Parts: sequence; structure tokens; C-alpha cells
Amino acid sequence: MRGLSNFIFSRKRSFQQQPKQTLPPVSEESLEHPEVYREVLGQMARDMELQINKIFDYIDKVKRDLQYRLGNIRHHLEALETRIEELSVQLNMLNAKQSAAEYNARARDQNSLVTSREMYICPLRNPETNDDVRCPSTLGELEAYSGSELDALLQALGEPVPTATNHKLEIIKWALGIRSGRYK
Repeated sequence: MRGLSNFIFSRKRSFQQQPKQTLPPVSEESLEHPEVYREVLGQMARDMELQINKIFDYIDKVKRDLQYRLGNIRHHLEALETRIEELSVQLNMLNAKQSAAEYNARARDQNSLVTSREMYICPLRNPETNDDVRCPSTLGELEAYSGSELDALLQALGEPVPTATNHKLEIIKWALGIRSGRYK
């Protein structure tokens, strides 16, 4: 590297040989009125501070606006999440109802073949919840049910509960798919 530095310094004057830079000449007028300079500098400082404050005020305004908009977006997202949860619950209920309806259609078809009091009854499911309904095993057991047992079975099947016991039994047979008069 010694050769390179010799090359650089041999072509240029050394730093000691360069003339010293001097400040611009100060006039007598400027020395006589330093308060004018202070006033001008003070005014410039106030103007800059005013501009900076305007910039910060604008930044604060934009920040508040963005926070307000983000709050609105969060509120709308929460409302959407709530609605999606509600729709999910409704969809699950519809799935349960459809599953119960499909199962009950097959069970009623099976029960339409019941022709005696000793034949087994295919149990149904609750049409709202798809839960298994505790049905009697045979038609003979069903006919031996008391009024309160018939009421509980009607409620579990989602059927209206009449007051007359004979009418209750007919509604249950109809709900189970058992055809009246075909059994012995």
C-alpha cells in the first residue's frame, strides 16, 4: 500500500499546504445588532415548532381515525363470529332433525309390519334432538302403559299430548307407524 499512498500524495498538495478556510467576513452592522439575529432565530424556532406541532397533531388525528376504524372492524368481526356460531348451532340442529327423520322413516316402515301384540316394535328417535326414545319392546307392552307413561312417550316423540288415554294410544301407534286393526 505504500506505493499507492505515495501516488496519491505526490499528485495532490498535502493538507498542511492547503489554505485555511476562513469564515465570511463579519460586517460591523451585524456585530452591532445581535438581538436582531436572536429575534430572527427565535422566530424561526417558533415557526419550526409550530410546523412540528401541526405534523404531530395530524399524526394523532390519523392515529385516532385508524383506531376508530379498527374498533369498528373488530366490532363487525365479533358480530360475524357470533352469527357464524349461531348458524353452526342451527346447522347442527338441522342435521340432527334430518338424521332423526331418516331413521324414524325406516323404523316406521319396519313397524308397519307389526301384526300381533308379541312382535317387536322398532324404537324411534326424538325428532328435535335425535336422541333414542325409550319405546316399549312390543305392542302388548305399549297397550299396558299407564297414562303418565303414555304422556312421557308422546313428549319424547314430539307429539301433542291429548287428555283421553285411548286417543293417546292411537297417536302413539300412528307415530310409531303401527297400522290400527292389522294386529291380533
